[in-house]
Amino acid sequence: MTRSPELLIRIDRDADTPLTQQLFESLRSAIEAGRLIPGDPLPASRRLAKLLSVSRTVVLNAYEALRQDGYLDAQHGSGTFVSRRASPGADRPARHIAREPTCPRRSIPQVVQAMRSEHDYPGWSHHAGPSSAIDFAPAMPAIDEFPLRQWRSIVNTMYTRSNELALGYGTVTGTPNLRAEVARRLRLTRAVPASSDQVIITTGVCGTLAVLARQLLGPGDIVAVEDPCHPAMPEIFRSLGARVLPIQVDGDGIRTDLLEGCAEESRIRAVYVTPAHHFPTGARMSQARRHQLLAWARAHGKVIIEYDYDNEFLPSPRVPALASLAPDCVIHVSCFGKTMFPSLRMGHVVMPPHLTGDFLRAKRVMDAMAPSVEQNALAEFISCGAYARHLKAMRALYLRRRTALRSALARHGGELFQPAAEPAGIQLWVRVNTDLPESELLRAARDNGVRVYSGTDCHVGPPSRAPHLLMGYGSVPEERIDEGAFRLARLLTGGSCGARVMAGHR
Repeated sequence: MTRSPELLIRIDRDADTPLTQQLFESLRSAIEAGRLIPGDPLPASRRLAKLLSVSRTVVLNAYEALRQDGYLDAQHGSGTFVSRRASPGADRPARHIAREPTCPRRSIPQVVQAMRSEHDYPGWSHHAGPSSAIDFAPAMPAIDEFPLRQWRSIVNTMYTRSNELALGYGTVTGTPNLRAEVARRLRLTRAVPASSDQVIITTGVCGTLAVLARQLLGPGDIVAVEDPCHPAMPEIFRSLGARVLPIQVDGDGIRTDLLEGCAEESRIRAVYVTPAHHFPTGARMSQARRHQLLAWARAHGKVIIEYDYDNEFLPSPRVPALASLAPDCVIHVSCFGKTMFPSLRMGHVVMPPHLTGDFLRAKRVMDAMAPSVEQNALAEFISCGAYARHLKAMRALYLRRRTALRSALARHGGELFQPAAEPAGIQLWVRVNTDLPESELLRAARDNGVRVYSGTDCHVGPPSRAPHLLMGYGSVPEERIDEGAFRLARLLTGGSCGARVMAGHR
């Protein structure tokens, strides 16, 4: 057991309790008992880490947790002090860093093993087939059009300016300048009334959902999800012990009438939706459905998880985010993977205030902090206008490629292909009017040098009878789009696989 001679803090390495939690609880107890009083300075993080023989990260995370809970104040250039608000004996709700739930759940390593990557599904592999294949990869942006030279220059500048703090592990909430830029964009482009203090920088959507599932869901709890949806999302919820309830999606978004009065209604804890641009069909949730969903959530005490998917590529005027209408019950999640490049692994979340503390405590355990230097670079990329210029160029490019794909499917396949009438984005949801099994269709396409992706994998409940394909066009040049559609139509109209066109579409 190690203790600090200055603060009488005890750290027991043989205990099951994480070191960060031990330090957090020791300091909180000292403050609440009056051993540390408002205005008292705390040791510098490096000094306290040395005294306790622990990693500096342990101290920084404990200090940050105490600051978030109102026990400490950090003054730039002066140090960390007990907050003036932290009077001894104050009537405060019990607060603690998230412990392992009493309900049986998988360990974090088991969760990681259970969760497959975004494209690790049957028919979603980017590595199958010859390298010359025309790859209609879903959710893949035009990486070759990204202004890499400018980004590299900004990153290099940020490294030159970086101090010791920026090169450390960072804070669980993210760098102040990126949080401020994200908050400004959310207010201007999504009408979300978020301050920089409410924005939390994350390492992407999947990690965020895993933290939310661990925070919100207990034994017997249900999360309702759109059906179809991205195949990773229900798997994340299931991996943490929750039940998943599929709710059908139509042209107006999730069918709220199937939520109201359903047999499982009392056990639904959260609803996961992509209202701006539904993945994978592209449907935009109507205003009526938005208000119905929010009214239902407020009436029954439910939480809405809004993934603001692809909103940046939609034509104007864009509909404000759900969180703009109900910041008290909507968790707003987004990422930069599609607008920048996937390997950036950076996103953000805006939480209802009463859920923020628990989310941060769970995030410390489950989600790594995004690199501070890259966060600062992204903040500069946004503030100098480069991000907005890139989005404008990509909207125009993706519109051209979307038009090219729809035209090519109609020209080469006629009524064989029925793309969803989505307004924009980087992929099409395409019904294929054939009774050829989807697995055979995917294999035949691959053998003909075309990679298309499984629609069946997107269904949580039973899939529709006709095969559906997910065809991304964001990363495919227009001449390759036409050739790919031609090959796909040829193999379905008596080519190499002898497909049978469904009755009524001959």
